[in-house]
Amino acid sequence: MLHRRLLLGAFALALTACAQAPTQRLAPTTQPLKSVRLYTWFNHDPALTGSGLDRFIGTLRGNGLEVRQADALPRPLASLQALDAAWDQAPAATIATHALVLTRQYEQSSQGTRYVRYEAVLWDPSTRKLVWLGTLASAASFDPLRTGQVLITDADRRAERLAGDLLRGLDRDSLFALSGKTPRDAKGREIPPTLLPIDIR
Repeated sequence: MLHRRLLLGAFALALTACAQAPTQRLAPTTQPLKSVRLYTWFNHDPALTGSGLDRFIGTLRGNGLEVRQADALPRPLASLQALDAAWDQAPAATIATHALVLTRQYEQSSQGTRYVRYEAVLWDPSTRKLVWLGTLASAASFDPLRTGQVLITDADRRAERLAGDLLRGLDRDSLFALSGKTPRDAKGREIPPTLLPIDIR
């Protein structure tokens, strides 16, 4: 009995030592979030290119957030003015209610897992202001014998989890309503959140 209590206590402590990536609403949005133009700077992370990008977009669409256009950026956007220009240069047929920008920032390691960190921002074209910010993380497998290089074999799974974390944050901050309060994959299964150790959150 004591052993079981110790195990339950250790499990509870492990849960409290982890948390979902932080997000915050920055300003009111003048229209409901229904669709986005997606801009990504992934710096060769396979989770946001090829089949990984397809899985990311498919997960957003499958949960009700339409992606009207997806552009890979040659470099991170330097300012809001650069986002203004990218928006104005896009074809009128791809008009959306908001712009969603994902920018890869850095990598961190904790307890044998490599976390690829992304800044996600939501921009309202009617006010030309950022309305939401999230500091997301993708938990990647890596091989210590290859000096910690991120493996590409889990790219699709990471893309799906990244999309799920994004949707959870938007729902939590009352910008987008998830059905059942949880994101689902293509088979209708719940997409679990990425839990970050407190020491790198």
